[in-house]
Amino acid sequence: MCIRDRYMGTMALETAVKVPISQLSTDLGEIRVFTRDVEFAVKSQTQRPEDLVTIKFADFLREMKEKVEQKSNQLFDLEKLFCEVCQYFCEDPKDLTSDKFAGKILKFWQICQNTKRNQEAIEKKEELERKMEKNKTSKQQQQSQDTKQEEESPNKMEQLRKQLHEKFLQDKLTKNQGDQDSKKDLSLIHISEPTRQAEISYAVFCLKKK
Repeated sequence: MCIRDRYMGTMALETAVKVPISQLSTDLGEIRVFTRDVEFAVKSQTQRPEDLVTIKFADFLREMKEKVEQKSNQLFDLEKLFCEVCQYFCEDPKDLTSDKFAGKILKFWQICQNTKRNQEAIEKKEELERKMEKNKTSKQQQQSQDTKQEEESPNKMEQLRKQLHEKFLQDKLTKNQGDQDSKKDLSLIHISEPTRQAEISYAVFCLKKK
């Protein structure tokens, strides 16, 4: 049921509460009496020129008769429908007026609408809480992962430091080994005399590859 149908249904119930079927029947009876009075006036027109009842009220009377007939049929259908609805809800139409019955239906309808709105509000609140809990769990997992990474980071740095130190020692050992091998391939062929007799003097050592 669309919003417009629900709105029109509520309006119809509110109108039924305010105007009982008995009041509609009374009002229609008064309209019938008025229509008969107009019809009597038209039929009673005289031959005098100034008597213009038929000219003035003929079209109006015809339209009134059509509308009275239409409303009479609608009222008959409404009374029949009221009896059927009362029987459906196990009510006696003789003991319950239409306005009071419509009041019960309207109250029940309003309770259903309020219950539906409350249920929708609860569902929205629960959905929001689920999203918040999901976000909270996600943040906790992220924080746990970050903490784990922070705890693992020093260990990784220590491992990297050890690897670099081992590589440095290995490179140094390789270099020293190469220097020793190079020294083994050299032989001393000449040593020059000191430059002068002083605290500081220089001599030249000449090496040759074997």
